[in-house]
Amino acid sequence: MKQMFCIFVFFLIFSCTSTKQTYWCGDHACANKKEKEAYFNKTMIVEIKEVSKDKYKKKTNLEIIREQNDIVKKNDISILDAKIEENILKQEQDELVEQAKIEEELIKQEQDELVEQAKIEEKLIKQEQDELVEQAKIEEELIKQEQDELKKNKPTNTENISKSFDEIVKNIRSKNSFRPYPDINDIPN
Repeated sequence: MKQMFCIFVFFLIFSCTSTKQTYWCGDHACANKKEKEAYFNKTMIVEIKEVSKDKYKKKTNLEIIREQNDIVKKNDISILDAKIEENILKQEQDELVEQAKIEEELIKQEQDELVEQAKIEEKLIKQEQDELVEQAKIEEELIKQEQDELKKNKPTNTENISKSFDEIVKNIRSKNSFRPYPDINDIPN
Protein backbone atom coordinates (compact mmCIF):
# COMPACT_ATOMS: atom_id res chain seq x y z
CA MET A 1 0.00 0.00 0.00
CA LYS A 2 2.91 2.23 0.66
CA GLN A 3 4.01 1.79 -2.86
CA MET A 4 0.56 2.67 -4.12
CA PHE A 5 0.54 5.77 -2.07
CA CYS A 6 3.95 6.79 -3.39
CA ILE A 7 2.84 6.24 -6.99
CA PHE A 8 -0.34 8.19 -6.35
CA VAL A 9 1.56 11.13 -4.87
CA PHE A 10 4.05 10.98 -7.74
CA PHE A 11 1.26 11.20 -10.34
CA LEU A 12 -0.49 13.91 -8.40
CA ILE A 13 2.61 16.05 -8.32
CA PHE A 14 3.32 15.70 -12.02
CA SER A 15 -0.26 16.23 -13.09
CA CYS A 16 -0.64 19.39 -11.03
CA THR A 17 2.48 21.08 -12.30
CA SER A 18 1.64 24.02 -14.48
CA THR A 19 3.13 24.75 -17.83
CA LYS A 20 3.95 28.31 -18.61
CA GLN A 21 0.90 29.86 -20.20
CA THR A 22 0.08 33.43 -21.05
CA TYR A 23 -3.22 35.05 -21.76
CA TRP A 24 -3.50 37.05 -25.01
CA CYS A 25 -5.58 40.19 -25.26
CA GLY A 26 -6.00 40.57 -29.01
CA ASP A 27 -2.55 40.92 -30.58
CA HIS A 28 -0.43 41.17 -27.42
CA ALA A 29 0.04 39.30 -24.16
CA CYS A 30 -2.10 40.55 -21.28
CA ALA A 31 -0.02 42.45 -18.72
CA ASN A 32 -2.04 41.40 -15.67
CA LYS A 33 -5.35 39.90 -14.52
CA LYS A 34 -7.18 43.26 -14.67
CA GLU A 35 -6.32 43.71 -18.36
CA LYS A 36 -7.31 40.09 -19.06
CA GLU A 37 -10.70 40.54 -17.36
CA ALA A 38 -11.34 43.88 -19.07
CA TYR A 39 -10.55 42.38 -22.49
CA PHE A 40 -12.74 39.37 -21.73
CA ASN A 41 -15.67 41.61 -20.68
CA LYS A 42 -15.25 43.62 -23.89
CA THR A 43 -14.89 40.81 -26.43
CA MET A 44 -15.82 37.64 -24.53
CA ILE A 45 -12.62 36.06 -25.87
CA VAL A 46 -9.28 35.42 -24.22
CA GLU A 47 -6.68 33.19 -25.80
CA ILE A 48 -4.23 31.05 -23.86
CA LYS A 49 -0.85 30.32 -25.39
CA GLU A 50 1.83 28.12 -24.01
CA VAL A 51 5.18 29.77 -23.77
CA SER A 52 8.12 27.67 -24.71
CA LYS A 53 11.50 28.17 -23.20
CA ASP A 54 13.02 28.87 -26.63
CA LYS A 55 11.16 32.16 -26.92
CA TYR A 56 12.70 33.53 -23.79
CA LYS A 57 16.28 32.85 -24.76
CA LYS A 58 18.36 35.94 -24.68
CA LYS A 59 19.54 37.04 -28.03
CA THR A 60 23.12 37.96 -28.51
CA ASN A 61 24.06 41.40 -29.72
CA LEU A 62 25.14 39.92 -33.03
CA GLU A 63 21.70 38.37 -33.62
CA ILE A 64 19.95 41.63 -32.74
CA ILE A 65 22.17 43.57 -35.17
CA ARG A 66 21.52 41.00 -37.94
CA GLU A 67 17.75 41.24 -37.44
CA GLN A 68 17.87 45.02 -37.53
CA ASN A 69 20.02 44.89 -40.66
CA ASP A 70 17.48 42.56 -42.34
CA ILE A 71 14.67 44.94 -41.42
CA VAL A 72 16.59 47.91 -42.86
CA LYS A 73 17.32 46.01 -46.07
CA LYS A 74 13.65 45.08 -46.45
CA ASN A 75 12.65 48.70 -45.86
CA ASP A 76 15.23 49.93 -48.39
CA ILE A 77 13.96 47.45 -50.96
CA SER A 78 10.36 48.47 -50.33
CA ILE A 79 11.33 52.15 -50.62
CA LEU A 80 13.10 51.46 -53.92
CA ASP A 81 10.12 49.49 -55.16
CA ALA A 82 7.83 52.37 -54.22
CA LYS A 83 10.05 54.87 -56.05
CA ILE A 84 10.15 52.66 -59.15
CA GLU A 85 6.38 52.30 -59.12
CA GLU A 86 6.03 56.05 -58.65
CA ASN A 87 8.29 56.70 -61.66
CA ILE A 88 6.34 54.21 -63.76
CA LEU A 89 3.06 55.87 -62.82
CA LYS A 90 4.52 59.28 -63.63
CA GLN A 91 5.66 58.06 -67.06
CA GLU A 92 2.24 56.56 -67.75
CA GLN A 93 0.55 59.82 -66.78
CA ASP A 94 2.92 61.78 -69.05
CA GLU A 95 2.14 59.40 -71.91
CA LEU A 96 -1.59 59.82 -71.33
CA VAL A 97 -1.22 63.61 -71.34
CA GLU A 98 0.74 63.48 -74.61
CA GLN A 99 -1.82 61.16 -76.15
CA ALA A 100 -4.64 63.51 -75.09
CA LYS A 101 -2.81 66.46 -76.70
CA ILE A 102 -2.37 64.52 -79.94
CA GLU A 103 -6.04 63.57 -79.97
CA GLU A 104 -7.04 67.21 -79.39
CA GLU A 105 -4.87 68.30 -82.33
CA LEU A 106 -6.42 65.63 -84.56
CA ILE A 107 -9.91 66.72 -83.56
CA LYS A 108 -9.00 70.35 -84.31
CA GLN A 109 -7.65 69.39 -87.74
CA GLU A 110 -10.80 67.42 -88.53
CA GLN A 111 -12.97 70.36 -87.50
CA ASP A 112 -10.93 72.73 -89.69
CA GLU A 113 -11.26 70.35 -92.64
CA LEU A 114 -15.01 70.11 -92.10
CA VAL A 115 -15.31 73.90 -92.02
CA GLU A 116 -13.33 74.22 -95.26
CA GLN A 117 -15.40 71.51 -96.89
CA ALA A 118 -18.60 73.28 -95.84
CA LYS A 119 -17.32 76.53 -97.39
CA ILE A 120 -16.50 74.76 -100.64
CA GLU A 121 -19.96 73.15 -100.73
CA GLU A 122 -21.59 76.55 -100.11
CA LYS A 123 -19.64 78.02 -103.04
CA LEU A 124 -20.71 75.14 -105.30
CA ILE A 125 -24.34 75.53 -104.27
CA LYS A 126 -24.16 79.28 -104.93
CA GLN A 127 -22.65 78.68 -108.39
CA GLU A 128 -25.37 76.17 -109.23
CA GLN A 129 -28.04 78.63 -108.11
CA ASP A 130 -26.48 81.36 -110.24
CA GLU A 131 -26.41 79.02 -113.23
CA LEU A 132 -30.05 78.10 -112.67
CA VAL A 133 -30.99 81.79 -112.48
CA GLU A 134 -29.15 82.47 -115.75
CA GLN A 135 -30.84 79.50 -117.41
CA ALA A 136 -34.22 80.74 -116.22
CA LYS A 137 -33.49 84.20 -117.70
CA ILE A 138 -32.46 82.66 -121.03
CA GLU A 139 -35.63 80.56 -121.11
CA GLU A 140 -37.75 83.62 -120.35
CA GLU A 141 -36.10 85.48 -123.22
CA LEU A 142 -36.76 82.54 -125.54
CA ILE A 143 -40.39 82.44 -124.46
CA LYS A 144 -40.72 86.19 -125.08
CA GLN A 145 -39.16 85.81 -128.53
CA GLU A 146 -41.55 82.99 -129.36
CA GLN A 147 -44.48 85.04 -128.17
CA ASP A 148 -43.31 87.95 -130.30
CA GLU A 149 -42.98 85.66 -133.31
CA LEU A 150 -46.42 84.26 -132.68
CA LYS A 151 -47.85 87.77 -132.57
CA LYS A 152 -46.14 88.59 -135.86
CA ASN A 153 -47.25 85.39 -137.53
CA LYS A 154 -50.76 85.58 -136.15
CA PRO A 155 -53.25 85.07 -138.95
CA THR A 156 -55.09 88.27 -139.57
CA ASN A 157 -57.49 87.19 -142.16
CA THR A 158 -59.75 84.25 -142.60
CA GLU A 159 -57.81 82.88 -145.52
CA ASN A 160 -54.90 81.87 -143.38
CA ILE A 161 -57.26 80.06 -141.06
CA SER A 162 -58.54 77.94 -143.87
CA LYS A 163 -55.15 76.59 -144.78
CA SER A 164 -54.95 72.97 -145.09
CA PHE A 165 -53.96 70.80 -142.18
CA ASP A 166 -50.71 69.75 -143.88
CA GLU A 167 -49.47 73.30 -144.19
CA ILE A 168 -50.05 73.95 -140.48
CA VAL A 169 -48.11 70.81 -139.59
CA LYS A 170 -45.22 71.89 -141.83
CA ASN A 171 -45.10 75.29 -140.20
CA ILE A 172 -45.06 73.79 -136.71
CA ARG A 173 -42.34 71.32 -137.65
CA SER A 174 -40.18 73.99 -139.21
CA LYS A 175 -40.47 76.20 -136.10
CA ASN A 176 -39.69 73.36 -133.73
CA SER A 177 -36.90 71.72 -135.72
CA PHE A 178 -34.25 73.95 -134.12
CA ARG A 179 -35.53 73.66 -130.56
CA PRO A 180 -33.96 71.08 -128.23
CA TYR A 181 -35.98 68.22 -126.89
CA PRO A 182 -37.22 68.72 -123.33
CA ASP A 183 -35.51 66.83 -120.51
CA ILE A 184 -38.24 64.55 -119.23
CA ASN A 185 -36.09 63.42 -116.28
CA ASP A 186 -35.79 66.96 -114.91
CA ILE A 187 -38.63 66.98 -112.39
CA PRO A 188 -38.86 70.07 -110.20
CA ASN A 189 -39.06 69.45 -106.47
